Amino acid sequence: MTTSRLKILLAEDDKTNAILASAILESSGHEAMVAADGEKAVLLATRHWFDLILMDLEMPVFDGLEATRRIRAAPPPARDTPIIGLSAHDDPAIERQCLAAGMNAYVCKPLSRASLLTALDKAMHAAARRRSL
Repeated sequence: MTTSRLKILLAEDDKTNAILASAILESSGHEAMVAADGEKAVLLATRHWFDLILMDLEMPVFDGLEATRRIRAAPPPARDTPIIGLSAHDDPAIERQCLAAGMNAYVCKPLSRASLLTALDKAMHAAARRRSL
C-alpha cells in the first residue's frame, strides 16, 4: 500500500460520504480537502497542487465527468493529477464514460477502506510509472 502522505482532493457533495472517505484517508495518514460540487473541485484542482483527486460522478454545478474534462483541459500540474471516479453504480458503461472523460480509475460506492486504499495505491503506482517513461 501507499506509504507516503498524499494530498487528496475529495470532490463529494454527500456529507455522509465525504465524512466517511475523509476519515478513511486521514486515518491512513493522508490529507483530504473536500469540494462539495464540481465547480469547486475544478477551482481547487487548478489553484492548488494535489497528488490525487477522488471525483464523485453525481454532483451539483458540474458533474464528475464535466469536472474531469475541465481539469484535463487545464495546464499542468492539474491536468496530470490522477483522478479516480466514485459512483454507486457498478456498471461497465459508466466506467467507460469515466475513462473516456480522462479519469484513471473507477471505484464503486459504498467505499470500504480496502477498496479505497487499493485504488489509491494503484493510481499512484501508475502515475509514477508514467513519470518515469
